Amino acid sequence: MVKLAEGKKWAENIITRRYTDYELDSIVEGRILLLDCFQPECLGAATVARKNNVETCLDMYFHQKLADLLRNITYCIPSRRTAASFTGETDPEAMCRKILSLGPEVVGVTLGEEGSVFMTKKGEVVRQKAFKVQAVDTTGAGDVFHGAFCFGVLQGWSLPKIVEFSSAVAALKCRRLGGRAGIPSLREVEEYMSLNKT
Repeated sequence: MVKLAEGKKWAENIITRRYTDYELDSIVEGRILLLDCFQPECLGAATVARKNNVETCLDMYFHQKLADLLRNITYCIPSRRTAASFTGETDPEAMCRKILSLGPEVVGVTLGEEGSVFMTKKGEVVRQKAFKVQAVDTTGAGDVFHGAFCFGVLQGWSLPKIVEFSSAVAALKCRRLGGRAGIPSLREVEEYMSLNKT
């Protein structure tokens, strides 16, 4: 746990926005920190998390200091569109390799109806097919995927199991209208996965 005095020093020296002591403690009291690139504070939050051995998961979009941010990220999961724009690559595995070279331990590229591809620094490759559902609204599917991924990490699951679970959660969310209304319960996901294999 970060000491408050140290937190203040970090806030002054390495974070573009000054955090309150409460905010600093919130960053480091968990086991994983989920970030997106919309907030300018995410670089500072990721740096604080890294210094305190808190894993980070990034829903990657463009950020003016993205290279600096990626050095502090454990799991980076961009969409194909974002990964292609950032890396200049067209092959998902090539996208993963390029982003891995910038710091993350694990990179996954989500491919919509084609599923996803994940790769680790150790060379493990996980290819996940998409679950087939009657999609009504894909709003929030990516957010739900990232949240489910963090849940799987906290359970200590293997990467293939985490990715399969996250894919199922995102697919089930798409069956209902609205970003939140369709989020399934853990029981729903488990029952669905027991009956549907990709």
